[in-house]
Amino acid sequence: LMQIKMIAASIGREAMFSMLSASATTALITMDNNTVTNTPKAPAQNPTISVSALNTLEISLFDAPMLRSTPISFGAKIAALVKDGETVKITLALTILTSVQNFGYFGIITWLPNYLSEQMDLGVTKGSLWTAVTVVGMLAGILIFGQVADRLGRRPAFWIFQAGAIVTILAYSQFTDPTALLAGGFFMGAFANGMLGGHGALLAELYPTAIRATAQNVIFNIGRAVGGLAPVVIALLAGHLGFGFALALLPIIYLIQFLAMFLIPERRGHSLD
Repeated sequence: LMQIKMIAASIGREAMFSMLSASATTALITMDNNTVTNTPKAPAQNPTISVSALNTLEISLFDAPMLRSTPISFGAKIAALVKDGETVKITLALTILTSVQNFGYFGIITWLPNYLSEQMDLGVTKGSLWTAVTVVGMLAGILIFGQVADRLGRRPAFWIFQAGAIVTILAYSQFTDPTALLAGGFFMGAFANGMLGGHGALLAELYPTAIRATAQNVIFNIGRAVGGLAPVVIALLAGHLGFGFALALLPIIYLIQFLAMFLIPERRGHSLD
C-alpha cells in the first residue's frame, strides 16, 4: 500500500485511478457482490464488477493523510516548538538538558589533560592515558544508559545518571592520588557523558513526525552552542581559582538538569505521533 501511495503522489490522482481501475477490473472479474467462491468453474457469463469496491479503493488511497499533507515551512516548524504552554515547557527543559550535556562534556574533556599532567604532576604520558580512561568511561556510560532507559524509563535513567554525575565530579575534584584519579575518571566520564545516549530517543518521542527532525537539530545545536562556551568559562574560573575548584562547580549545572527533568513527560513504550 505504501508503494501505491508513493506512485500515486508522483503520477497524479487521475492517472493512478485509471491504472487501478484496469487492475481492479481484472481482479474482480470473477467476483459477484464481493464474494469469492471455490466452486467448480461455471460456464462463461457476463462479468460483474463491484463499483463500490473501486470507490472504496479510490477513497482509501487518495484520501490518505500522506497524500493530503502539504509541506510545512521551516518557520512553522520552529513555531510548533513553542505552540502552547506544555510544548514550551518541554522545549525549554530539553534545551537545558542538551546545554548541560555539552557544557559538561567540553568543560571536562578540554582541560582534563592539562589538569592531570601539570596540576596533578602525572606528566604528559600518564595524563593522556588517564584522560583516555575517562573517555572509555564516557563510551561505556552511553551504552549502559540505553539499557537503563529501556528498562526503567527515560526519566529514571536521567535522574540516576545526573545524581551520579553530581557525586562523581565532586569527588573527582578532591582526589590527589593517581589511582583514585584513574578509577574516578572512568566513573565520572560514565555518569557525566552517559546521558548522551538518551537524547536521541527523548527528542524523537516528544515531538510529532512533521517537526521531529527540526526539533532534534535546533534543540541539540542550541545546547552545543552553549556547551561551546565551557572551555572559556572553565579557563576563566581555573585561572583564578584552579581547575579543581572549577570542576567542583560543575555539579551545579547537573542539579539544574536534574530539576529540568520534572518538566519532561515519560514516553517510554508510547506510540510515536
